[in-house]
Amino acid sequence: MPQKDNVNFESTKTLYTENIKVNDTETIYVTAYTNGLSSGNYQSEYTISWRNWDINFLLQITKLSDNDNNKITETYLQAYYTNDMKLKIRFSKVLLAKLLGYCLTNNTSLGNDKDITIDVNALGVFKYDK
Repeated sequence: MPQKDNVNFESTKTLYTENIKVNDTETIYVTAYTNGLSSGNYQSEYTISWRNWDINFLLQITKLSDNDNNKITETYLQAYYTNDMKLKIRFSKVLLAKLLGYCLTNNTSLGNDKDITIDVNALGVFKYDK
């Protein structure tokens, strides 16, 4: 099930380029909030039948009804002009990653009990915080 939610930036911010000095930037930060989604099956489920394993993975991008992490409702916008008048815009977002497994043959469970960091510069790499 796809996670689709609206993000609304309520305020208007203005960058004044005449205030930017050489080798300097002027930056604004704006935070927007999502509405959240109702409960549903948003995780991906994988079954390894010959080993009797069930693997569940959830990359949560917005608040779900069964999660109380309010930080995930925030989306951040950073906009800035460089001294050569290039406008740069950066969005950042808190994500929640869950990786859970269960072996049916010997009742073994596994999963992350710490945060998983996803580096956007190395998308194929998950880093497990210890």
